[in-house]
Amino acid sequence: MLSSNSKPYLQAYNTKQGKSIPLLIMQKLIQWITATYQTTPLNIVYETPIEYRGRSPRLTVIFEHPEDQKVLLNKNGFTENQSQKKSILKKFISLVNELNLQNKYDTKSLFVVYDNFSDSFKSIYLSKTIHKEKGEHIIRDKFPETNLFQFITYNYCLILFLETENDVQKLKKNGVANEIKKTVYNLIRKHDSFNYISYEDFPIYFDSKQNLDEKYGGSMRAYFD
Repeated sequence: MLSSNSKPYLQAYNTKQGKSIPLLIMQKLIQWITATYQTTPLNIVYETPIEYRGRSPRLTVIFEHPEDQKVLLNKNGFTENQSQKKSILKKFISLVNELNLQNKYDTKSLFVVYDNFSDSFKSIYLSKTIHKEKGEHIIRDKFPETNLFQFITYNYCLILFLETENDVQKLKKNGVANEIKKTVYNLIRKHDSFNYISYEDFPIYFDSKQNLDEKYGGSMRAYFD
């Protein structure tokens, strides 16, 4: 997943907003990928090791949605097709030579990675918006009966820890869980400029401090491992 301050995320964000377009060499590579694999990346970004704190330069092929990159996976739908990655890398190197950009791009140890923008945006956006809109305070004030222990955003999901398992079951039975989901969704959707977040797919989970203590020794780190 792309981080909020990374070069690939920022360039993909600007491309999606229409504020910038991919570099000419990346446009040509995008056209080749589209023609070869029938899927179109949103952007492609080259980074030096210094830019992403790695050991070798990398080429990030950014698709808009996870389903857009499925054609570049093996038949099992999980592992990436390495021969396709090698083909993309080979094409990029040929474009570097064709456009006389050898001084700009180091291709000796270059490698290719895939990512998608929408999942990264939703994860980053959810956390920022919940904090900006003071979502936890709103839930505590509007639903005091929930016995809320902790309110956490984790990747693209929201987890509400109540005090006990009994609290969780009561919340689900009396319909308050659905009201909380509606409240949080209404908070965040007004800032969703790309319309990526739907009510049906918005993930909100309810758990308890009791479960956290009994199964994970009260450790959030152990809970998410």
